[in-house]
Amino acid sequence: MTIIALIFLFVGGISLFFAYKKYQDTKKFIQKAISAEGVVIKVDERMETSTDSDGYTTNVKMYTPVIKFLTQDGKEIVFTSQVSTNNKNAWKVDQKLVVLYDPEDPQKARINKRTNLYFLPIILTIIGLVFMLLGMIMRFAG
Repeated sequence: MTIIALIFLFVGGISLFFAYKKYQDTKKFIQKAISAEGVVIKVDERMETSTDSDGYTTNVKMYTPVIKFLTQDGKEIVFTSQVSTNNKNAWKVDQKLVVLYDPEDPQKARINKRTNLYFLPIILTIIGLVFMLLGMIMRFAG
């Protein structure tokens, strides 16, 4: 077995481990979270720069909603979503949406949408599976 195949299998395994851990964390959050109606009060804009393997730099404008909601006891909470998008029209000021929040720490709130809740576990699972598959191919082909 080549060292490269071992590295790929190791990285894939670590990625799958963290995907499972983030999935369990999200599941636990959802079980104890309380639902509330929120409203987008502003959309933050920021530029992100990335450089590809050929050295080309790309600037992308990212949009992140800032959301306000009331807890069950009437406390107003404002939080910035953990998920951003490059789609300018994804969020609009005064847009209503459902949020989930931790009753013990309402600042730990998330938009109640599967893609937002499970984004990181899904990405880590895909990365893990790709690395594991490539590692196995290298292992058995070499």
